[in-house]
Amino acid sequence: VGKTTLYGEYYRGEFGTAGGNMLNAGFGTVAAATNRIVGSEVDMWGLGFNQSIDAAAMDLYIGYRNYEVDVTLQGGKASGLQDFQAVLGGGIIRF
Repeated sequence: VGKTTLYGEYYRGEFGTAGGNMLNAGFGTVAAATNRIVGSEVDMWGLGFNQSIDAAAMDLYIGYRNYEVDVTLQGGKASGLQDFQAVLGGGIIRF
């Protein structure tokens, strides 16, 4: 067959806006006058598996990712946001 690779990944992004006027968000129970986004954070972690198949010049892969998001509004934290999970899979053939 070929090499087998197990991997882990992590990402953290912190974002803000100039003056807090990016978007009128409308999240949860926050009053309309105070729901402008002033910042956000994204955390992602994942695990995956890659299998090389040398005879076919091919790699097959599958991975799992978990995303967590926090949004800060002028009036406080946004409510009702849920974590997101994704399973990714595919293959690469080199020719």
